[in-house]
Amino acid sequence: MKNSKSGCMFIIGASPLLTKAINQLFKSYFSEIIMVDNSEFLKKYLLQYYPRIIIIDINNRGIIHTKDSLTDIITEIKDYEPHVKIIVLGTFYERDLVTNDYGNSNLQFIEKPWNNENLINLVKKI
Repeated sequence: MKNSKSGCMFIIGASPLLTKAINQLFKSYFSEIIMVDNSEFLKKYLLQYYPRIIIIDINNRGIIHTKDSLTDIITEIKDYEPHVKIIVLGTFYERDLVTNDYGNSNLQFIEKPWNNENLINLVKKI
């Protein structure tokens, strides 16, 4: 991916601070970075914006905090955008959950806290 704006990115379930950090990292790569903080709006946003990449944050306080909530979100995304690339941010303990249950080429896992350069390189690669 060139360092020119194109398409949009979704951030799902992230805190405002995490959203701000991701926004700063990728504002030169995407025309829009949209925070989805309510799973009820996900379908509407998927139909309206057609994201190129979706970052999902697994956390205890957000909309993604259990295996079932992650499964529901990924299923809904794949129903409307089967080819979108998904990056899941989680702890070391959540790695197996994501890689074993969803290990495919459209889904990647990044352990928190992440290295900015590694996250940028992953987004460029996918």
